[in-house]
Amino acid sequence: MVPAISLRDVQSWHRGCGNGMIIGNVGMVVLSVLASVRPTAAWKEVEAMAIEQQEMLGIPAQLKYHGGWKKWRLEVGETTHSFLDKTQALQVSKWVGECMVRLESSSNHSLTAELKEAGLKAKRSKQDLVKAVLRLRYKAASHPCICCTGVKAGIPLYKP
Repeated sequence: MVPAISLRDVQSWHRGCGNGMIIGNVGMVVLSVLASVRPTAAWKEVEAMAIEQQEMLGIPAQLKYHGGWKKWRLEVGETTHSFLDKTQALQVSKWVGECMVRLESSSNHSLTAELKEAGLKAKRSKQDLVKAVLRLRYKAASHPCICCTGVKAGIPLYKP
């Protein structure tokens, strides 16, 4: 909501920063230019386009690629697991999706019984039950994610 600054009005720049080209003056020019830039699309539109492209590529919504870490990140019931290999990440993501569908169709009683059998506290809402049982089953399935196996390219990250 910052009004655009006219770069053609030389007198206003001279009043604001003088004739010198020191870092403070250059910073003021850069800041005013950046403050005048407006995005062409709203963030929601950009996010929707990214999700649409991800679906076109066949990548599930719970799987994200983190370019800085060069890892695939998978959300499993409020926990995140990392994979170096895309095919492994896609396979585990498919397993998580199928498991999620089966759990959502299960009764609250059976989900609560599974949690109590593992020595965990029962949850109140169906959504919390599903997430807790999904985390439990994910650990039991011992998928090859970095955080659970402690291995990155054959080098142990920690001693179990």
